[in-house]
Amino acid sequence: MLTLKLVSLLWAAMQDWLSQRSHTTPNKKGVVDVASTTSYTFAELDTLVKQRSHALHAHGARHGSTVAVVTQTHFEAVLAIYAAVRIGCRVAVIDPDAPPVTVSARLSAIEIDIVLCEQNTKVVINQALDHTEEQTIPSLVPLTEITDSAVTSNPPADPLPDEAVQFLLFTSGTTGDPKPVPLSGQQIETAALGSACRIGLDPTDRWMSVLSMHHMGGITPLLRFPIYGMTLIWPNRLMPNSHLASSTSMTSLQYHSSQPCLSGFFIRPRALAVHSDVSS
Repeated sequence: MLTLKLVSLLWAAMQDWLSQRSHTTPNKKGVVDVASTTSYTFAELDTLVKQRSHALHAHGARHGSTVAVVTQTHFEAVLAIYAAVRIGCRVAVIDPDAPPVTVSARLSAIEIDIVLCEQNTKVVINQALDHTEEQTIPSLVPLTEITDSAVTSNPPADPLPDEAVQFLLFTSGTTGDPKPVPLSGQQIETAALGSACRIGLDPTDRWMSVLSMHHMGGITPLLRFPIYGMTLIWPNRLMPNSHLASSTSMTSLQYHSSQPCLSGFFIRPRALAVHSDVSS
């Protein structure tokens, strides 16, 4: 029955999963932000994303624009990604800790209109843009400007078609030069449905990811949680491992996405069996 409901959700509003989920189960807890110990319902998340989509639109983001997200992995970055998707932007997620020459190569590999950054990544991005071969330099927008500013822009929700490329992730480069890998909404949905049928799914499930967003294993939970209707436990990546393990116990975790070296750390203190989505 739950799988049938999931299929219904996917076909009802495939391009904006969070908006659809906010109508389906508005009062259900969608995210627990471990860093601030704050939880948000799907309706509250939808409102926050709407506000940020207005601010992003005021900075020039339009339907069909490509927005590079070069920020650390935290809750506000998640909201920014969904805000860009709601306007109809493609989102390229780039590792903010990479050297400037690497960031430059990745910005040059695709046509970027806007780069979302933070104060601690702004210097690296400016250095990267100095080395880019692009004729047109993209706009540099600090994440705080779409988080804190009051704006009057009111763009219509106009997500890209389901078959269009919505996300761009880069390969690791271990077997050659890093290449952008396009992901359509349809591919994300198909993978989500296949995983749910294979592993099983319950509305009370909670999923934590300690991986960076530029990692496929890190971005998967934040794309799937509104499709599944599960709660996303969003940790502070800079938090010590002991604190992360403690927050895992307190939130009755069922799923976690991590690297092999961390999996045992999370599972050992707990008697509850945890489904691991382990990425090497």
